[in-house]
Amino acid sequence: MMRSIRKNHRYILFFIVFSFLITGSFYFLFLQSAVIHYQYTKRNYDASLIALNEKKQLAVSDIHAQKELHRIEQQNSDFYAAIQSNQSLDQLLQLATNSAEKSGFSVIQAAPVVFKQKNNQPADDQIQLQLSGTYQCLFYFIDQLNQSAWPYILTELKIQHADQFNIQLDLRSPS
Repeated sequence: MMRSIRKNHRYILFFIVFSFLITGSFYFLFLQSAVIHYQYTKRNYDASLIALNEKKQLAVSDIHAQKELHRIEQQNSDFYAAIQSNQSLDQLLQLATNSAEKSGFSVIQAAPVVFKQKNNQPADDQIQLQLSGTYQCLFYFIDQLNQSAWPYILTELKIQHADQFNIQLDLRSPS
């Protein structure tokens, strides 16, 4: 009887070791790639959540900044003239270009208008942008211009193709 228990004990021990080996091999053959993929996906998801929270915080701070600028504008009637005296045409052109790129456009060309034929307006107050993108980008860009602290006035919009736009902006403060 004692001998049969020892024999059975060996078989049980062999079965336990064999089942651990089989389980380990199944893990390495089938589950390891799934576990690695899960960890990679979780890391990317966490990074995207962090980026989304940063975007939300930036949007909230943009809203606060716009409200503060609006309050300052109401207190100072010469608000836009003060901004205009502090920023050159090149800086304003760069701001408009950055806004267009933020809207999703590809900027083909951005330059000040060299001459203006009608209304005898000075040319140093106007810029022209040639942009490539979708109509959604266009509407978002116009919305950004309306929300900006600088009074960009859209004076001309030409749609050359379904995805190419010529936009002329006037940089003078509204009277």
